Parts: sequence; C-alpha cells; structure tokens
Amino acid sequence: MTKIWQKPIHSFKEVDRAGQCYVYKRSSKKEIEAALAVINNWREAHGLPLQRFRSILYRYSKKVQNSPKPLIAHRIKRIVSIKRKLELNDHMRLSQMQDIGGCRVVLKDVYKVLELRQEFKNSRIKHVALPIKDYINNPKETGYRAIHLIYKHKSKENNDYDDLRIEIQIRTQLQHIWATAVETVDNLTKNALKSNIGPQEWKRFFVLMSSVIAKEEGTPLVPNTPEKEDDLLKELASLSKKLKVEKTLEAFTYVLTETSHNDLKNATYFLIELDRNRKSITITGFIKADLRYATKKYMERENVLKAKGNEVVLVSVDKQKDLKKAYPNYYADTNEFLNILRKALKNAEKIEK
Repeated sequence: MTKIWQKPIHSFKEVDRAGQCYVYKRSSKKEIEAALAVINNWREAHGLPLQRFRSILYRYSKKVQNSPKPLIAHRIKRIVSIKRKLELNDHMRLSQMQDIGGCRVVLKDVYKVLELRQEFKNSRIKHVALPIKDYINNPKETGYRAIHLIYKHKSKENNDYDDLRIEIQIRTQLQHIWATAVETVDNLTKNALKSNIGPQEWKRFFVLMSSVIAKEEGTPLVPNTPEKEDDLLKELASLSKKLKVEKTLEAFTYVLTETSHNDLKNATYFLIELDRNRKSITITGFIKADLRYATKKYMERENVLKAKGNEVVLVSVDKQKDLKKAYPNYYADTNEFLNILRKALKNAEKIEK
C-alpha cells in the first residue's frame, strides 16, 4: 500500500454523526469543525477504491469502444454537494451516500452504454454490486439520464476500505452535453437545477431538452413532457424564446478567463477553482504521487472559497486536454449544447410553417 492513499479512521456510526452535525443548524463552530475533520477523512479514504474502479472502468470501456477513445474522469464529492444532499434527504446517512467517490465514462451512443453495462454485469470482479440505477429507461424528473452502477469495495489483501461505496456513471455523449450544460447554468447563476432547485422555467427548459435528446436516442422521454414531437418542440421553442436561452448561454461561453498555476503537461489530478466574481477559472495540476498534497489543498481551498460563494473541485483525467471535455461546465462551454438546441429550434420553425 503506497503512502498516497488515506485510510478511513472513523467508524460508520461516527461518520453518520458527523454528517448530521455538519448540517444541524444549531451546531457550534467547534462542533462543525470537528465534524468536518471526520467528513474530510471519509472523503479522502475513497481515493484508493475510486482508483481501482477507474482502472476497471477503463479496461471494460476500451473493450466496448476503442474509437473514439472513451472519456473517463473521476472525482471526490465536493463538501457543498454533500451538505446539499444531506439537507435535501432527511433520512440519508453519510456512510451510505453512494457517490462520495464517483467515476464517469462518456461513450458515443446508447448501444455502447448498454454494452458496457452488460460487461459489468457479466464480470467476475469481487466487489459487491448494488442495484443498478437506470436513468435512461427511467429518467429523473429533472431530465437527468444515465446509468449508475454502485459497488461496495471488497479486498482480500486489505479490508480497511471494505464497504466504501463507489458510483460509476455511464453516459452517452449527448447525455453528457445536457448534464454539463445544466451544471454550467448552476455554476454561473448560483442555482441548483441539478438538485431540482431554482427557477421553474429554467428547470422546465432543461426537462424539455432532455426529452428532445431522448427522442433522438430512441429512449423513453422524461415524465410529464409532450409525447408528440410537434408539441414538444413548440413548447421548447416558446420557453427558449422567453428565457432568451441562446443569448444567455452564449454570454456564459465567453465570460470566463483561464489561468494555470503550473505546468499541466504531466499532471493527472487537477484542482479547478471557479471565481464567479472575477469570472475566471484557475487550474493547478498535480502528479499522482502528490495526491495527498493535492487533496489537502483541495480541502483548504473549499473552506476559503465557500465563504465567497465560489466553487472548487479536484478531478482526475488521463490527460490535460481531456479536462475541458470531461468538465465543460467549469469552462462555461455550452457550444455543443447550443448546437443541439439550435437544431431543435429549426425543426420547431418547420412545424410552424
């Protein structure tokens, strides 16, 4: 076992109590600081299981899609996201949260997604598989669509990490474009559309767009959206015009400036900081051997930026050039989403004629 991996040092009960304390409105500053120390250890301890599942994901993904190369990334869940999830789910225990460690693969179409799901289903890996969450055949009411595989880590060599949960998201390219567009709007407007919080009209717009994409992919539509394509496109066009979606997203695309603190060429871990006030992102790269240091810096920056309403995330991709593809939301890049929207709006115009 190398020194770059943190071990969990708290019991599941201690982790659950820390989660409850962290979101309890009457907790003192001292209690919150103590809870945060437990939560941060718990988050960091998912690093080794996450790396193992990423390796498995890479092997199976490459098997089903050699070209274009599958886009794979992983991250430890942000503290702000953990807090929001606990606040929205009164009965959720932090130790049972399934996406503290998450890895994602983006494949070119639904057929490849289903093929990869089958690869995992047929695999002989020793980790414990939990029920699959199929948000393609059963889309979320927010419009989110993907397949989630959840595993509990098991190891004969070292049981320190046993039962830590890792989530694997499998998306098509179109589903990824939609999901990151939602996150872009969230990042730059301080909404939480991803968690079904925010202006109702923007939530409806993304729900309709998800159904437009679902029709293109030949999969079930999001609940409570028009089944007839003409009705779907008409409502989308009307709402898009009212919200001035094209102009808004175009403005987002050009709003950010990017800087980097060091040479990113050999980095595999990237600390991305989004400053809403300065309209900029800053990227710091770390090599694999510096993961513990990178994680420490990540958690330090979370504390600093949280007070200012800004965002920070520590992510991993194979190469620096994949960073923008995997996380276009942090670059405010909505160009591909706009292309899909414009195609839908042109089809809506044809209906009107």
